[in-house]
Amino acid sequence: MARRGAFLALPALLVLLSCPHEATDGGPGDVELAGDLMGMVHAGSRAEVAREYALLDEMGVEWMLKDFSWSSIQPKPDEWNLDAYKTYADNARAKGKKILAILDYDTSWVHGLKPARDGPYIAEDEIPAFCEYVKRTVEHYKDRVDAWCIWNEPNLNPRFWTGTKEEFFALSRAAAEAIREVDPQAVIVGGAFNTLVNKEWIQGMFVSGAMERVDFIAFHPYFLGARGVEAVYKSFRDSVAPYGFAGKIWVTEVGYPTVRDADMENGSYPKGRYGTEVNIEDMPETVTKTITLLAAAGAKKIFWYHLFDPATQDINNSEDWFGLVEDDFTQKKGAAAYALCARYLPGKTWRRQGLPGAEFPDSVVSWYFEGGDGGRCLILWNESNGDVTADLSISGTERLLHNVADGGSVSFESGSFTLHPRDTRQQTLLFVTWKESGG
Repeated sequence: MARRGAFLALPALLVLLSCPHEATDGGPGDVELAGDLMGMVHAGSRAEVAREYALLDEMGVEWMLKDFSWSSIQPKPDEWNLDAYKTYADNARAKGKKILAILDYDTSWVHGLKPARDGPYIAEDEIPAFCEYVKRTVEHYKDRVDAWCIWNEPNLNPRFWTGTKEEFFALSRAAAEAIREVDPQAVIVGGAFNTLVNKEWIQGMFVSGAMERVDFIAFHPYFLGARGVEAVYKSFRDSVAPYGFAGKIWVTEVGYPTVRDADMENGSYPKGRYGTEVNIEDMPETVTKTITLLAAAGAKKIFWYHLFDPATQDINNSEDWFGLVEDDFTQKKGAAAYALCARYLPGKTWRRQGLPGAEFPDSVVSWYFEGGDGGRCLILWNESNGDVTADLSISGTERLLHNVADGGSVSFESGSFTLHPRDTRQQTLLFVTWKESGG
């Protein structure tokens, strides 16, 4: 699932990012987080099945995203390979993981003698063949796949779609109808747009009827840092709100390619065109902030892009540097932060008014989550250019201060903490959990 072009060429969003941010966004109220909030892209396919699923359990991954590509399932007009993803689906079911399967792309034979295109395309007269693939695939896997996504990043032309918007709207509507025909109770996700989506795409999906039989819309808010990701997510949320989908967004991809100081010095850092790289030392806080901000903004699911870096990495390809884990299963900085968020945020409610009775300096933003079981989580950080002191006193039991860099924790009662400027490598963020009696 390769990515997009240079985000730095988005002046409107850069203007948005230059505006001050508050801990609240003017929304209607508190936000309830799904118990199965956390997902991972490109997971569950390694040969070391037991080892990989143990890692997924350790990290708190509930969902996995996987392409169930047409070309693999029907490589020839009269050849169906419906078991192409059987092992993957069976392993996921046995290990208790949910699957979001993407129905996508074309297969060479469908175009016949038509001129070759630079990327995937389904013409109007080819839609029935695509829908046949959809129906057979859904029928075959409906007891092992938990949700279906129609296509991936169609607005990234020509990488993932070379037709017109109108042609994609027609394909999406037909595919949703095909899924419902086979499984009326199926969970269907549409869109899967990336950051560069415009209002014509969004409006067209709804006005055309492509979203009539779809439950959720997917978005990939890649941008510069956690606040940038939050800004593009909220912009997208506002754009789908008139159609009743502000609370029905799945973030099915979000992440950052990483760089290291030594690589920067010797010039071997990723030179891909994305421009969203994050220094590996900053990833623990970046991952924590990104997940926190998206959860509080109402994302129903958050799939991280992605699990493993490849064994051989190309410095000219940003795609090779998004993993939270090295090819040899060594966890990179950022993996522990994902695991902490996956352990302590799902199933809780973000309280818009914050921790009762707490007062912090103006430059400190805080995010307070309550669980029905009495579990509490407070995440706060410094957004100023200077040191600030945050005084923190927590009641309850099982009070822990967590280290987002390595996942460790220490007992905690109260204290004053110096939060350093956001552009340093020193502590700028606190992650605290505890239990309150009585829920």
